[in-house]
Amino acid sequence: MYYSLLKHFILACFLVVAGAGINPSFGQSDSLALGSSLDSVQIDSLSPDSLRVSISKNALEAPVKYSALDTQWIDLKNKTLYLIGEAEVAYQDISLKADYIEYSFASNIVKATGLPDSNGVITGKPQFKQGSQEFGALEMRYNFKTKKATSIYNTTQEGDLHVLTEKTKFVGSQEKGKNDYIFGTRAIITTCDHEVPHYGIRSTKQKVIPGKSVIVGPSNIELAGVPTPIWLPFGFFPIPSNRKAGLIFSLNYDFRQDIGYGLREVGYFTPLGPHANLSVLADIYTRGSYRVSLRSDYKKRYRYNGNIEITYTDLQFENVETGKLERSPLFNVLFRHNQDPKANPYHNLSGSIQFQSSAFARLNFYDANNALANTISSSLNYRRTWDQKPFQFTASATQSQNLRSGQIDMSLPNASFVVQRIQPFKQKKGGIEKWYERIGVSYNANLVSRFSGPDSTFFTAETFMAARPGLRHNASINSNFNLFKFFNFTPNITYNEVWNYNTLRIENDRIPVIKFDTIFNADGSIVSINETILSYGTVNSRLVNDFKTYRSLTYGMGMNTAIFGTVRFKKGWLRGLRHTIKPNINLTFNPGNTNQPWFDTYARGQEADYSDTQRFSYFDQGPFGAPNFSEGAMSLNYNLNNIFEAKYYSRKDSMSKKMNLFDNIFVSGSYNFFADSLKWSPIGINGGTNLIKGFSRLDVRFVFDAYALGENGRPIQQFYFETDKKLLRFVNANFRITNNFNVGRIRELITGEKNAEADDFLSLFHGFTLNHNIVTDLRP
Repeated sequence: MYYSLLKHFILACFLVVAGAGINPSFGQSDSLALGSSLDSVQIDSLSPDSLRVSISKNALEAPVKYSALDTQWIDLKNKTLYLIGEAEVAYQDISLKADYIEYSFASNIVKATGLPDSNGVITGKPQFKQGSQEFGALEMRYNFKTKKATSIYNTTQEGDLHVLTEKTKFVGSQEKGKNDYIFGTRAIITTCDHEVPHYGIRSTKQKVIPGKSVIVGPSNIELAGVPTPIWLPFGFFPIPSNRKAGLIFSLNYDFRQDIGYGLREVGYFTPLGPHANLSVLADIYTRGSYRVSLRSDYKKRYRYNGNIEITYTDLQFENVETGKLERSPLFNVLFRHNQDPKANPYHNLSGSIQFQSSAFARLNFYDANNALANTISSSLNYRRTWDQKPFQFTASATQSQNLRSGQIDMSLPNASFVVQRIQPFKQKKGGIEKWYERIGVSYNANLVSRFSGPDSTFFTAETFMAARPGLRHNASINSNFNLFKFFNFTPNITYNEVWNYNTLRIENDRIPVIKFDTIFNADGSIVSINETILSYGTVNSRLVNDFKTYRSLTYGMGMNTAIFGTVRFKKGWLRGLRHTIKPNINLTFNPGNTNQPWFDTYARGQEADYSDTQRFSYFDQGPFGAPNFSEGAMSLNYNLNNIFEAKYYSRKDSMSKKMNLFDNIFVSGSYNFFADSLKWSPIGINGGTNLIKGFSRLDVRFVFDAYALGENGRPIQQFYFETDKKLLRFVNANFRITNNFNVGRIRELITGEKNAEADDFLSLFHGFTLNHNIVTDLRP
């Protein structure tokens, strides 16, 4: 007997491993048709001598299918299957998904939970589905044989109701046509779809009959997580099994003096599947005016939601002067779409788009916000990122419409592709980092196309032919490394290139504009004709379909270090002084572009010989602007940051403490290599410190100049040392004292206790604050 049982068990194990195709490979999907006992599997005979094994009466009615992304492992001793990573177990119309699933062959019980990610956040929580019934939970346990389940922190949606339960028991029907039941404790029933509902009815016990009703015991209304004193002995919430189409008949009557009596929002409603619906509404007026609207709302939980509305209005008004009827056809198109952030962390599409006739809001709305609105704007945005990659793509369509003038300005598309800083020479293996490994490269491309025109002709070929498209490339190379051991050197190069597909031309037609003044006699005869030239030609501008590019290059390098000076004292209250100097030098160079074919001139028409020319760029009015006409620039900027600190001995704490004498004292200036004169800029000295434990603050600024003054009181190209034998000339000084007092802080200063609680009369004025500034400006 024991030998027979052992033989049957070995054969069953062989069938599980080989016949069922169990393989712990990545993403494997298999199925089992096992009962509660592995040693009672029946094998179809291939020959009369084959071994036959009877099937257990407790075997399931159908195979159990399973899959996992990361790991599949079978414990034959304990008859348990383990699935890890996007695991799924399916049986008939039942499906259970989670990051961790444990299935016992002996008991037909499956357990499911999520797993913590690198930040400790539980992801891959169980999601259970049976037929049309679907809910999620933090932990779940299900018996395939009895069709009973228990879960912790369960979330169920029934129609528009969301039931969030701490502990739940699901009892599936054993017979077709019978109801399933969900029993729960400590639940909140709400129509709010947020993860933490803003409102709802909190009950201690509840029973859910899917597709029919939710029955609750003693419960109370809860707002923002706070229970209210409103209690209900019991509650019953019907759940419609499906949505139905039907007529919409509103009692919303309307009367307007210009269009007569009307009946509003009469129409038809029909569902468009489980996630969308459609409404066709009409407003009808006695004087022939009408309004037709198509409205569609759609929503898929944890995925997206939005609505589309198209309205056409044909209003007929009686002209007061002529008595004739005049028609005013108007339209409005509105589209809104929002993607749930949980739907996809790497893709997102959201926004709203609206177009309407300029008079639509004024003639169709009765509230002040819509009737008096001057502009409307629209935007639709798409974002794409890549997991653990330095790329990002964004695209948007923006539109602004002036409802008074009817002018529409649109950008379509406005797309950018960004490559964040990468280090192409960085070695993956360890070791001492080389200087060239710190070189970083970044790139940004931006595509823009702009349209402008009145709303009456905006959607015509002329508007799109007059578009102003352009593409801009921006690339930069930078690095940082130590130079001579103590200096941090940061070189950088920035390259910018712009492509324009429509460029500007400005021309003078050189046809003089003349004003004629005729003087007549009393009898009507002409005495004289005076001619006045208003301008020598008319200046006209136009866009030309002509592809042109311009580019700019900027070189820069910086160097900084830190110098420390310390003095220590062994005795006395003062134990030390420290002065830190942080010099920072930056050199930038921009080549000139005067010899580039990016500029042209036109005569302004103020001189007869047309010598009054004005320079312009072909890229003016372009989507990315135009380059500045420059002969080049090269400047050296320097900055010295001085920090003064002191260390003193605190008898109260019996230890040494550090304090700042001055927060920072900055000495800054620049030198312009390409300037014709006065290449050295004035020198600024800025500093500040806190006084009286932060109640007051003192900020100072001094300005000095290395150049002397001329007779007109302005700096001249002569150093101050040459005229007055002094290195720098005092220009001005500014002192600012800022005070911030309140009763609470004054009491803290006197008592020495922070956040001291008091119940006296003075405590009523702890929040009373007095702020004022004292500014003094000194000049020679």
